[in-house]
Amino acid sequence: MTLTIEPGVVVKAMTTDTALVMSGNGQVISQGTSAAPIIFTSIQDDSVAGDTNADSSASAPAPGDWIGLTFNSGGTTSVLDFVTVRYGGSAACGATCGNITLSFTPNAVLNRITVENCTQGIVVGTASSLTLTNSTLQNCNQGVFIANTGPLAISTTTFANTTQPVVAQNA
Repeated sequence: MTLTIEPGVVVKAMTTDTALVMSGNGQVISQGTSAAPIIFTSIQDDSVAGDTNADSSASAPAPGDWIGLTFNSGGTTSVLDFVTVRYGGSAACGATCGNITLSFTPNAVLNRITVENCTQGIVVGTASSLTLTNSTLQNCNQGVFIANTGPLAISTTTFANTTQPVVAQNA
């Protein structure tokens, strides 16, 4: 099964236990463009697609507003290109949850992505591999958290206002 997300789509998560999860032998193909990136964010983020929770300025987005994108046991390569992921990493998913989390994912290709406003940007877990290029991780405590993982390639990627750009544990 393939989930294809078209350029310009904005997905807003409503609660701290909300996630987009791909499991089984499926893949996600999210290929935005520079003019029409794909954005995953909090319902409280009024900077894209307006005030969708209709509370005017009563709420503001914050890291941990939702879980994030989670890839579990993917059978084929998932691709994210010109994608922005904001305000994920809710504690509802456990101790190691990022804006993007890979677990038992044979291959994820992330190119020209922006991961921002989070506790952990990208978590690369057990038996996962990651190719990260031409990307920006900013305003996160940890940019990339690596635990018990497979092949990993990071190139031409900027870490800005990130306390720990890359953290490896049992890798």
